[in-house]
Amino acid sequence: MRLSERLLLLGPEIHIVIIVALIVSLSAEFFTDFFSDLSLTKFLAALLMLLSAVYYTRIAMESDRLWREAVSRCSSTDHLVNIVRQLIELRGEERTRQKVRHAFHRALAFFVAGILMRSCPTIYLSQGLTQFLANGIVSGFVYALVAFSFALIYLPTRFFHFAHGAVFAWGAYFGYICVTVLKLPLWVALPLAVGMTAMLGAGLEVGIYRPLRRRKATGLVLLLASLGLYVVLQNLISLLFGDEVKSLRSGEVTEGYPILGAYITPIQLCIVFAALFSFAFVGAVLKFTRFGKALRAVASDAELARVHGVNSDGVVLGAFALGSALAALAALLVALDVDMTPTMGLNALMMGVVAMIVGGVGSVPGTLMGGLLLGLAQHLGVWRIGSEWQDAIAFAILLVFVLFRPHGIMGRPTRRTAV
Repeated sequence: MRLSERLLLLGPEIHIVIIVALIVSLSAEFFTDFFSDLSLTKFLAALLMLLSAVYYTRIAMESDRLWREAVSRCSSTDHLVNIVRQLIELRGEERTRQKVRHAFHRALAFFVAGILMRSCPTIYLSQGLTQFLANGIVSGFVYALVAFSFALIYLPTRFFHFAHGAVFAWGAYFGYICVTVLKLPLWVALPLAVGMTAMLGAGLEVGIYRPLRRRKATGLVLLLASLGLYVVLQNLISLLFGDEVKSLRSGEVTEGYPILGAYITPIQLCIVFAALFSFAFVGAVLKFTRFGKALRAVASDAELARVHGVNSDGVVLGAFALGSALAALAALLVALDVDMTPTMGLNALMMGVVAMIVGGVGSVPGTLMGGLLLGLAQHLGVWRIGSEWQDAIAFAILLVFVLFRPHGIMGRPTRRTAV
């Protein structure tokens, strides 16, 4: 019997004690040490311990579910032995064993990594390094948001929507139209621009991709069509607005807030909170709503979902609208931070795709982790070897993951079955 399976025999209360007493207490100690002397190694150790706690919580939740189900199968007069027998039977299910095994291995790996990181020589955060880390975190959230928006479209369609980069750019320029042409206040212009971009993405699906799919177009044909759309949409921006840099900001550029030696602007704080809120909201939509369940069904097997009455065309249309809206949100935040150009979508798309692959296609927390890893790696590379190596660092990380972990940080290997 594996150790991960034996953990399921423990009651949920014991798991809570383990999480609080062992993992959270160590994390709190490491964070306290970090804020006292700004040690990078202590901060990373605390972060790894918190990740270990997150994965161990999954084991606790699965144990609680099994205990409740085992108790419900037995009458009130049954002996504890009968309940344990039911629990052992439930624990033997292959799906449960795999879920607990994956969570246990990751929790153990993060825990050991946190202990090893804590014992490493201390690296103190200088003001320059802290600023690079802050910039990397902000860029990571942008990459994660773009990756998530792209993944929402990729999962049900299974083709590379290259025009997503142009849709991203149009999101920023729709905001520019609302602010400078329509003279709308920013709090009205931003939601309106997001809605316009969602309509643009839905229009591409209805007008271009859906007719091609009905003609049994291959993935290569769809890719070429999306590449053509990218060229047309990007050149349309250049034709209408010119190639010079445009800005959504109207006030003076002010110094950011000092946080742990780094300066963070209000827009950068908005990027972080908007990304976290978007991930939480869309993740809840995917997990708890009918649309989210239908999208996951189409992503898993479109033909089988159609047989069960799922309107796959409607699901794909909703995915295009939602993915385009998230891309517009990311583009508007980027434009408010560093302005906009017609070609801004290409780099955002490439970094978003890399973050999606590194984090794991279809995994919400994995996408977030992939974006943060990519952003931090790029900016730490700038700190050490120069800004010209940013793209090389990103694709080097992609190459490593493709070779050694093609399903990403939190993705699962795909299994093909034949009937």
